[in-house]
Amino acid sequence: YLTTSGRPQQWTYDSEDAIKLDCPLDTAYPFRFRHRGKFTLSDLSTTNWLLDNRPDIYLAASLMWGAGYLESWANGAVWKQLLDQELPKVVYTLAKGRRGTLRIDPGLIRRGGLSLNDFTNGNF
Repeated sequence: YLTTSGRPQQWTYDSEDAIKLDCPLDTAYPFRFRHRGKFTLSDLSTTNWLLDNRPDIYLAASLMWGAGYLESWANGAVWKQLLDQELPKVVYTLAKGRRGTLRIDPGLIRRGGLSLNDFTNGNF
């Protein structure tokens, strides 16, 4: 944590409802937070994106690692082959969701008295 004011470069969760920045702000800044969810499960988080959308991948990964644990390499190879085939599709789906383009409805700009410059500068 930096004690000098400036534009923060990193952030983290401080609690369930607070975000902590790496330094105090010296002025108001627009922010874009990027967060990568974890695939781990717990009592509080009983599901995740992969389990909800591709349970077959979750099962194949579990069976592959289970076969490795039991030293059943032939069975593990079958599940690894399935993962090698299907994981690139998951990676593509996740990447596609991150690179989506959002457009501003021109009617909102005219009606609200905002300009495109307001949106690009974060003044909304």
